[in-house]
Amino acid sequence: MDGPFLGSLAVATGLLTPRQLRSERFVPLFRDVYVPAGVEVDLVVLSKGAHLLMPEDGALCGHSAAALLGADCSPSTADAEFIAPHGDVGKRRGLIVRQAALTPEEVCLVGSLRVTTPLRTAYDLGRRLDLVHAVAAVDALARIGRFAPAVLLDGPVGARGRRRLREVVALADPLAESTMETRLRLVLVGGGLPRPVSQFPVRTAGGAVIARVDLAYPEARLALEYDGAHHFDDEYSRRDRHRDLLLDELGWQTMRFTRDDVLRTPNETVRRVRARLAERTARLAPDPAP
Repeated sequence: MDGPFLGSLAVATGLLTPRQLRSERFVPLFRDVYVPAGVEVDLVVLSKGAHLLMPEDGALCGHSAAALLGADCSPSTADAEFIAPHGDVGKRRGLIVRQAALTPEEVCLVGSLRVTTPLRTAYDLGRRLDLVHAVAAVDALARIGRFAPAVLLDGPVGARGRRRLREVVALADPLAESTMETRLRLVLVGGGLPRPVSQFPVRTAGGAVIARVDLAYPEARLALEYDGAHHFDDEYSRRDRHRDLLLDELGWQTMRFTRDDVLRTPNETVRRVRARLAERTARLAPDPAP
C-alpha cells in the first residue's frame, strides 16, 4: 500500500490487523481512510482518499478536480470534495460532499478517478470563489480544457452564483500560464491600467519569435514578467538576462515582478507600471504632422 486505502477493507481482507492499522505506520486522512506514514499529504492525495468514499455515480469536483486535472489554482489548505446525485458518507473533517446530478459529458477520467471535466470544474469554481481566485481558476481550467471562458455563461439558469460569472468571464484569459500571472494582470486592471496582452510573441524584423512575454503593452514595447522562485536559480537567471538583452536590442523594455510585488505591494506595482507605460508611450509616439 503506497497510497490511500480503506482501513475497514484492509482489516476485512486480512492485510492488516486493527492494532497495526492504529499504529504509527499509518496516518488517517478521513474516518476509515489511511495512508502509510511518510506519504506527503497534499490535495491530490486527499482527493484520492475521498474517491474511495464516493458513490459510483459521483465525481471529484471543485478544487479536487482542478488539482487532479493539473490546474495549479487551489490553495494548499483546500478541502477534498466530490459531487454525487445521491448517497451519504457522513460528515468527515476535510471533506466536502455536494449533492447534484451530473451528465456523462460533465465527467472524465484521470487515470481511474472520476472527476468533473475542466469546463464543469471551471463553472463550479467560477461561481463559488472570490473574484480573484475565480478568475485564476477559470484561466487555468480554460487553458487545460481549451474552451473559451464565455461558454460558462451558457450554464443552467438559476444556478447559485451564476450571475457573477459575467464579471469573472470578462476578466478571464486562458493564455495566462500561471495563477500569479493572472493575479498580476488583475492587479494592473484593477488599478485602472489598460489590460495587457498575455503571452505576447515578440518578433524580429524577419518574423522570428525571440521571446513570448508573460504580459505586454505592445504599442509601448513594454514587457512585464512574473518571476517565480525558480527564476532565481543561476541557470534561469542567466536565461532571463540574455532574453532581456535580446528584447532591448529590439527596442523593448522589460519589467520583472515577484510574489511580493503582486501580493504585498500591489499599489506600488501599479504606480511603477503606470509611470513606465506613460514614459514609453510618449517616447514611441509618432511625431505630429507639420
